[in-house]
Parts: sequence; C-alpha cells; structure tokens
Amino acid sequence: AEEEFFNEHPQVALCNNVTYKIITLDNKEFQLKACMASAEAALNSASRITIKGYKNMFAVGDLTNDGHSDGAIILSVNAGGSGSFRELAIVKNSAGALRHITSVSLGDRVEINSIMIEEGRIILDMIVHGPNDGLCCPSVSNYKSSTSLALPS
Repeated sequence: AEEEFFNEHPQVALCNNVTYKIITLDNKEFQLKACMASAEAALNSASRITIKGYKNMFAVGDLTNDGHSDGAIILSVNAGGSGSFRELAIVKNSAGALRHITSVSLGDRVEINSIMIEEGRIILDMIVHGPNDGLCCPSVSNYKSSTSLALPS
C-alpha cells in the first residue's frame, strides 16, 4: 500500500514522508511538511533557515536496480542570508519505506530547467554561473547525469 501511494503520488511522498540531511547546513536533519521546513538560523535570531522543494522539480525511477521506483527531488536551501542553494536529494524506496540516502550540492542560485530519471540515471538540465556572471544571473547551460554527480550506486 505504501509503495502504491509513492507510485501514484510521488511528490506528496517526497515532500512529506522523508527526513532529509541538508548538506548546505552540515547535514542537519529536516522533515518537510507540504514541501517546506524552517527553523531559527541561530538561538534567538530573527533570521530563519528555510528548505523547500524547488519549483516542483522531482523525478521518479529505479535508481538502484531493485525493481522499486526511487525518487530525486531538488531542494532549495536558504540559511538566512542572500544565498539560495540548490541540492539534489536522492530517496531510496524499499517496498514503500522511503529513506534519503544522499544529496549533491548543485550551487548557489543555479536554475534547474528539468530533472528526469532514465535507465537508472538522473539527468539534470541546469543553468549555472559563467565566469562573468553575477550571482543573480546564471547564464551557462549545463547538463549533468548521475555519473558526473558522484552518486552512490
């Protein structure tokens, strides 16, 4: 029943049923609710850490060659400053039990055009910063696949 739910509603499952270790925040754990989480940036601080799903960017497919659909979601992390860091989070599906297994930092204020899982590989279409780009305005197209992202097998 849990695996059926994941296959029918992957975004809901990835946004509500998984605890993520956020690498931008030294692997601090956050569980998303409605695809968002927040906390104080520091004790008694007005600044807030926010983590949210980035533009509904997620993909589903078998990444571990075990016959179960796994997931990948782009998270946007703001630690209270001007940066907005993107992370690719990988979620393993063990018969409906979802577990975050790893993340990859994609950079500060990069744009993600698409994410897909094809033949066991994650493929990202991104726009990253060129040597003369300001942080606001990445301009260089960049395609990455799971082999170049150093994901565990």
